[in-house]
Amino acid sequence: MKYMSFRILALFMLGVSGLAQGAIISSTMEDYGSTNASVTLDANQFIFDWQGTPVTLSVLFTSNSQFSLSLDSFLSSGNASDVTGFTLDIIDGTSFTRLTNDTTFCHSAQTAISGTNGGCNLISLSGATGSNANVAYEPGEMLFSWLDAGTYRLGIYDSSSPVQGTAAIGYSQVPAPASALLFVMGFGALALRRRSKK
Repeated sequence: MKYMSFRILALFMLGVSGLAQGAIISSTMEDYGSTNASVTLDANQFIFDWQGTPVTLSVLFTSNSQFSLSLDSFLSSGNASDVTGFTLDIIDGTSFTRLTNDTTFCHSAQTAISGTNGGCNLISLSGATGSNANVAYEPGEMLFSWLDAGTYRLGIYDSSSPVQGTAAIGYSQVPAPASALLFVMGFGALALRRRSKK
């Protein structure tokens, strides 16, 4: 009987936490004339890969839950001072809101990536130096957190250098507060039950 009630409670907690899980429910690569470039969704990462510049590449995706984006890794053939621009837009029907506006580095990109003023943020190699690298995100850093569910366009732009690069941008779901609370309450109930049986 003890084993059965524990099993039922464990299944309930897993079921509740499973209901709260979200995911990327669709993604579409958008290539704006880049040569030998691609973006793929691999597990929980968007992997941008290019073997020539200029590169203007994006992925349109929809998430059904809150999420965060991080720069998991960035490898390139460039110098320590080279940077690459990235953009993130919230898409609402036919309009969009640009979330990346640290620089106007992306002003020469194709329209969907350049936006209205070329606004974008920058990424660089670990330990990069130089004026642009000082404002760039490095591997291991959080790019955005607590983004709401919805449709987004994540883009990469580089005009000349690094000529080759691979950027892995991680997607992680934000745990739903209700499921986390239910999970903790379930363990509390288990502890009380065990205590009362002694």
